[in-house]
Amino acid sequence: MLRAFFNRYTQTRYRYLWAWICTGIAGGALLLPFLVTEGLFLDGLVYATVARNMAQGSGTFFIPLFEANMHVPFFEHPPLVFWLESLFFRVFGDHFYTEKLYSLCMAVLSAAGIAANWRLLFARTESAALGFLPVLLWICIPTVHWSYQNNMLENTLSVLVLWSTWFSIKSIQSDKIEYIFPAAVCIWLAFLSKGPVALFPLLTPLFYGIVLKKRRPGGALVSTILLMLFTSATGVLHLSIMPDLNISLSRYLHQQVFPSMQNMREVTTSNPATILLFLLRELAIPAALVLAACLLCFRERIFRDNNRNIFFFLLLTGLSASLPLMVTLKQRSFYLLPSLPYYCMALAVLCAPHVQALLHKKYGVRGPALLALVSLPILLVVTGMRWGKIGRDQDLVHDIHLVSTYMKPGEIGNLEEGLCSDWSVFAYSMRIGRISWTCGNSDPWYLAEHDTTTHAGRPLRPVDAPFRSLKLYRAEK
Repeated sequence: MLRAFFNRYTQTRYRYLWAWICTGIAGGALLLPFLVTEGLFLDGLVYATVARNMAQGSGTFFIPLFEANMHVPFFEHPPLVFWLESLFFRVFGDHFYTEKLYSLCMAVLSAAGIAANWRLLFARTESAALGFLPVLLWICIPTVHWSYQNNMLENTLSVLVLWSTWFSIKSIQSDKIEYIFPAAVCIWLAFLSKGPVALFPLLTPLFYGIVLKKRRPGGALVSTILLMLFTSATGVLHLSIMPDLNISLSRYLHQQVFPSMQNMREVTTSNPATILLFLLRELAIPAALVLAACLLCFRERIFRDNNRNIFFFLLLTGLSASLPLMVTLKQRSFYLLPSLPYYCMALAVLCAPHVQALLHKKYGVRGPALLALVSLPILLVVTGMRWGKIGRDQDLVHDIHLVSTYMKPGEIGNLEEGLCSDWSVFAYSMRIGRISWTCGNSDPWYLAEHDTTTHAGRPLRPVDAPFRSLKLYRAEK
């Protein structure tokens, strides 16, 4: 029976189905075992906390709150992602996996955006069926799966810029101006997700019209100007309907954007070109996969028909997203996330004929099918075994869970001086137990790393619990 199933569904006509299944399993292997565990990178943890607070009525779209108990606002970023993620908390409840589920949805939507752009660029060609290829190259990039594991803002940003690109290309291909409107809306929403770094899709019509020669330069310029005007009009209309958003964005620009551009906060490098080194490092794995595919079918030509122009269009789009990051010395590898899909699509163009040739071979169907049938059960078992376990910051997460069994939601305690600069303690405490900390005199709780007997002249009694790295005390009455 199994042999009959295998022989039937490994025929050549199923080659793309198995390729997509293998791509999905690869993505699942890089995401699911980590998404079902507790613990996040600090930035993603803060974003999840702000979203959860908003869902529970602490903070609004215009004034998000990080510290719900002491009403500490959070204007480090525009508010859209927090609001979108808060919808997941409203629907699915306050669980450790809620923000992980949101990230998984963003990963799926990003993959769909990559495949949709690919099909649009290669419409009416055999390569249109290879949408899985850029998705596979993309999900293999370390920063990509790390970002989706850790609830980064760039996850949502990537979805919006990809679909903005799709609408812009569709507008030019169909010669219908109405597609410019959703493209403009996506760009504005992307700006509300991560700020000015979201504006690079404004150049999509110009790049597409000139590089692919679908329009004269003048027509491409007109399309670009229209997209800019519609995006500006969308923003003006939104701000006029919600005037409080002006205050939120103004606080964000003056608190985050302007100081970063002046290198006045969180300087991470002394060389503006560091981001390019990050880019080369991130693209090493997909480039190696492309090279391997080319070597396996070395007789195939790299470029066919219009592929060369598509390659340069995608390369230009990726560069327009990543080169502006050089204006500041605040650089992180995950800032590249919105640009990486375009580089992966460009790399996929190089090996598309080779992969197409491989899939037409007998082992090009049976190999992926066998791999999928073997690896899928393993993935499900591993994911199930990791469900609910602590994935990172194990000792800290364990201890904060213990703290939350003694302190009630909304309570405020004292921190030892050495912990006052540890933002992970603040973030996990608020996310797990809605507990706040000060470095002043707030009775009766005291959290420390070291043994102590008094605080602010009052005797302390240690809480008898199996803490690993922290110690909780209660002031004697």
